[in-house]
Formats: sequence, structure tokens, C-alpha cells
Amino acid sequence: MRASFSSSKLFPAGVLVHGIELDTPSEATLLAFDGIGIPASLEKAVLKRRVDFAAGRFAARAAMRACVPEVAELAIPLGADRAPIWPRGVTGSIAHTAGFAVAAVARTDAASAIGIDVERWMRAGASDRVADHITHGDELDTLVRASEWGENEALTLVFSAKESVYKCLYPEVQRWFGFHDARVEAIDEEAGAFVVRLLVPLTPSLPAGLRLHGRFERRPEVLMTGMARPHAHTGT
Repeated sequence: MRASFSSSKLFPAGVLVHGIELDTPSEATLLAFDGIGIPASLEKAVLKRRVDFAAGRFAARAAMRACVPEVAELAIPLGADRAPIWPRGVTGSIAHTAGFAVAAVARTDAASAIGIDVERWMRAGASDRVADHITHGDELDTLVRASEWGENEALTLVFSAKESVYKCLYPEVQRWFGFHDARVEAIDEEAGAFVVRLLVPLTPSLPAGLRLHGRFERRPEVLMTGMARPHAHTGT
């Protein structure tokens, strides 16, 4: 574990973010995440998978200590759908990529659901390989023309934003939906914000055409995105 960091750019007040920069995965790395148990279902997983799990839970525990200290030491087990099971009264999201793990946590009276993602910047040529799987129609070209982002930067944003949307909405939708079911319509560099429009109905309260707002933070090595659903009593 090289360093820890936080972010105040991804979410409204009340949502705490904690991130970790990771060393090359090793058994020693696992020992650094003191008190984080590996579930039986992952005991025989490859080392990187076990390190990613431990790092994500370690980051979540750090965020919970700042946000909900009374339950911060509780375990966050895996559900049958592999999603984290948060303590009662808490919502959160965990993400990791090569060398990084991040977690966002809030009390449910501050946010009803959270999605966070972290991705390394895509390299030249990535759009030729993956753009058709991630983007819808002229989505990527439109974003590049409307912003000062390069093609690979914009593609990284589209991928990460849709991951955050999926994580944020999954607790309500309770089923898989894909990259082509939503479209990133705008990137606001100055505000660090993006807009996603649903292309298909997901639930009665998440109809096709609904626009959802998220935020991003650019770092030299990675891009982080986040989206929060407001508490039911705070409106939209």
C-alpha cells in the first residue's frame, strides 16, 4: 500500500470517499489490510482478486470510520449477486483497478444509493477495440466534438460513468443492464460533471429518457466517477 487519498469532488456533502494506491499484489500486501477477512468463496482465488477485495473493504472501512463510526468495524460481506452487503442504515460502493481501490459511503438519510468507479486512462487504439461495446451510435464522436477531450479520454469517461450509473441504480433495478442502455450526453470539464440519459426503462421511477447527473475527478493515472441518488425525502 503506497498511499491513501480522499475526494470531495465526486459526491454531495455527506458522502465520504477513501482511496488507496496499491503496490504490486503480494501476500505482504494482504497483511497490510489488517482485520479484513477474505470470504471462503475467494480463498482459492488468484492473489490479485484477493488483494482487490481486501483493499476495497479496507478503503470502505476508512470511509465508514469518518462517516458512520458506530458500524465501521462491521464486516461487509458479499451478497449472492456479488454486491457488498452494507450495515443497516448505510449505503456505499466499492471499485478497483490496477493499482487503485476506492470506496464511497454515506448514511441512507444522506443518499439512498451510491455508485463509484475508478479506471486507468485508456491507451491509444482502445476505441478501435472496445468503443462499439461501450458506446451507443455517435455517442463518442458527439462528446469529442463538444469537449476538449481526446477520443481515449472520452471513452474512459463513458466507460467509467456507465459503471457508476450501474452500481448506483442496481439496488433499485435488481437486474443487469448494459452499456448500450444509457448514453453519456455531456461532459462539463469546469464543473467536473457529466449527464447520462437512460435509453430504456429500468423501473417506473427510472423511465427511458431520464437524465441522471454524476461527477468525475481526473488524476494523472486514473479517472474516478461517482453518482448518488438522493434520499427519498430530499427530492430530486
